Amino acid sequence: MKSKVIVIGIGNEFRQDDGVGIHIARGLAARRAGRIRERKLDGVCVAEYQGAGADLMERWQGYETVVLFDAVSSAGTPGTIHRFVIPADTLPRESFFWSTHAVSLGQTIELAKTLKRLPRKLIIYGIEGKSFDHGSGISPQVKDAAQRLVEEFISCMR
Repeated sequence: MKSKVIVIGIGNEFRQDDGVGIHIARGLAARRAGRIRERKLDGVCVAEYQGAGADLMERWQGYETVVLFDAVSSAGTPGTIHRFVIPADTLPRESFFWSTHAVSLGQTIELAKTLKRLPRKLIIYGIEGKSFDHGSGISPQVKDAAQRLVEEFISCMR
């Protein structure tokens, strides 16, 4: 039976802080698989995503709740956590309409609304990045925020 919840970490792990969504997904997947002996995430599908927007819509089809983790760049303090629930909230243009990919998350959500392909509940967590230059590694402020989000998400799933 297919899970009702999917968690998707979005990003590019070779553009520094842009890889934070992938980092979070891998942390959650390790717990789900039981490699980390804390709490398991039963009934939650965990995925990584590094592609284009239309593919993301396909990935979340069939799930009632979709939780996305991504980096944002809005000139805020690195490590700041933003949370939005769609359709109730509107994504700020300065945060989610920029991307290292061809299509941004904001554009993908707007397209999904138009095509009536939004999940019942879409929760987006964005972590304010510090550096999006080429290279691997996540800045300490962003990594700390990611850890807080992982712990928060796990406690919500209990």
